[in-house]
Amino acid sequence: MKLADTKWSVVPLGSVVEEFKGGASLTADDFTDSGFPVLHKGTIQLGGRLDFERDGKVHTSEEFVAAHPNAVVDDRFVVATLRNLVRTGETLGFVAPVPAGRSYLLAQGAYGLRLNPTKLHPRYLAHLSNDWIFHKEILRRMVGTTQVHIRNGDFLAVEIPLPPLAEQRRIAEVLDRAEALRAKRRAALAQLDSLTQSLFLDLFGDPRTNVKGWPKSPIGSVISDMRRGAALEPDDFVESGFPILHKGAIKPNGGITLDSKKKTFAPLEYAKANPRSQVNREFTAVTLRDLVPTGPSIGLAVDLRHGPFDEYLLAQGAYGFRLDPNRLNPEFFVALSNNPNFRHVFRQNAVGSTQIHIRTPIYLAIQIPLPPIELQRQFARQVSVAEKLKSTSCRSLAELDALFATLQHRAFKGEL
Repeated sequence: MKLADTKWSVVPLGSVVEEFKGGASLTADDFTDSGFPVLHKGTIQLGGRLDFERDGKVHTSEEFVAAHPNAVVDDRFVVATLRNLVRTGETLGFVAPVPAGRSYLLAQGAYGLRLNPTKLHPRYLAHLSNDWIFHKEILRRMVGTTQVHIRNGDFLAVEIPLPPLAEQRRIAEVLDRAEALRAKRRAALAQLDSLTQSLFLDLFGDPRTNVKGWPKSPIGSVISDMRRGAALEPDDFVESGFPILHKGAIKPNGGITLDSKKKTFAPLEYAKANPRSQVNREFTAVTLRDLVPTGPSIGLAVDLRHGPFDEYLLAQGAYGFRLDPNRLNPEFFVALSNNPNFRHVFRQNAVGSTQIHIRTPIYLAIQIPLPPIELQRQFARQVSVAEKLKSTSCRSLAELDALFATLQHRAFKGEL
């Protein structure tokens, strides 16, 4: 890892790792409703967090664990993801400590590292793994196409700055406090999202069972225009240009999260050559492809009127729909698409294993409830109040993110 002007020694990560464990290869039949917890590669998130919100597949039997002891980690370990099903390798190399008093079975693609406790602090490494300079080094060593990964030896060979242990603790504490502020802001946004769904259920009832008996219609019947994502290659991305909307940028809260560090823009010439992949604020965007086997983002929708840009180029797996304004309101459609109860319908219609997706004709044929348009518009007016609060919170979170990035950059150069 090349850190300009660092005043500390720089060592290979492997030189401060005392034990290294790989994940077990589990099949669908190896998962149970309860039992020993399984830690998947996708569990390891920014900020050294472990996110276990998955649809099933988070437990296995004690018998399977007994047969795979070398895949079990406890709180002496940190865990890292060395495999990613997203071609951009968004979480590749992320590290998180195992919580105190917990043990997990690692699934394939997740790895455990027992660090030398006199040399390397777990939280320091977790924050370092999220730093863009570290991540660029990981991406430089990344191999593969559909399922990208970094080889074990290449990961352990990455050089890291190694300040004294007391300084590592201080850096980790500063960044932990900054991350806690960001977490509180994200929690506030989550509460506003819950408010929107509560308003939705009060007015329209459970959309999956349609308890209020609203008339139904296929999605395709209330769409006046459809745009498909373009199949971009790595060479099609530039540092600035026409903003790209990836399928992974569409979030369950009806928002858009663009990664400003990579693959966010395409050349203007490319966008002009793909007009049927362009969308503007008149469109609602939907993701119909997911690289995670449980399909957590299949069918998610976002109203582009609330996005950061006036227009986007859709990447493969993202679709844009112009809705019939006399029958379907964007706020209603987004809330319906992102409603946890209705999302089962999308997953039930998805096909594939590694890369699951909904075929376009199947998606367009899905029946959705259509309450009176005036009631939908009433809901939209109520949502607009929450959206204003969300907009303020999003700006605050963006400022905190920028501050955190600055702190992180300075911390690992020895300037904090």
